[in-house]
Amino acid sequence: MTSKFNSITNEGCLPIGLKISRIVVVPKTNNPTSPSETRPNCIQPNYTKLYEKCSLPQLTQYTKENMLVSISQFGFRKRHSTVHALLAISKFIYNALDKNHIVILVSLDFEKAFDTVPRDILTEKLRWYGIDCDILNNLLNERFQYVETDSEFRKRGSNTKETTRGIVQRS
Repeated sequence: MTSKFNSITNEGCLPIGLKISRIVVVPKTNNPTSPSETRPNCIQPNYTKLYEKCSLPQLTQYTKENMLVSISQFGFRKRHSTVHALLAISKFIYNALDKNHIVILVSLDFEKAFDTVPRDILTEKLRWYGIDCDILNNLLNERFQYVETDSEFRKRGSNTKETTRGIVQRS
C-alpha cells in the first residue's frame, strides 16, 4: 500500500476509478416528497479517503506554520466550534456597546457553498499561498458520481456524471 501512496504522490495522479463517488440519498423526514426533504451523502472509495486523510496533516501543518487561517475562522478547525464563534461575536458586541458604539450584525448562510466552489479559483488561491496544487488538481478534476436510490445502483457509463464544480463532500 505504501508504494501505491508514493506513486500517487510522486506522479500526482489518482486513478479515475478512485474518483467515482456514490451518492446515497438520506431522507430528512419520514416520508420525503421533494428533494429539499432529503440530504445527499457522498460515499468515496476507501482508498481515496485514506489518501486524503494522510495528506491532510501536511496541509494543516503548512497553513498553521504560515498563519494562513484567520483566528476568526471557527469552522473546520480542531477545537473550534459554533459555540466559539458565538462567544467571539458576543464579546465583540459587548465591547462595542460598552464604548457606546452602534452595532449592526449581518449574518449570511451560504447554502451549498462547497457544492458550488469553482475548482480553478480554489487551486489558484491555494497556489498563491504557496501550496503545490498538482496533486490537488488531480484529486478535484475528472471526478464522477452516480446516485444510489432504494438499493438501485446506477452503473458508470449509464447515469454516472462528471462533476465540474464544488468540493467532494468530506474531502
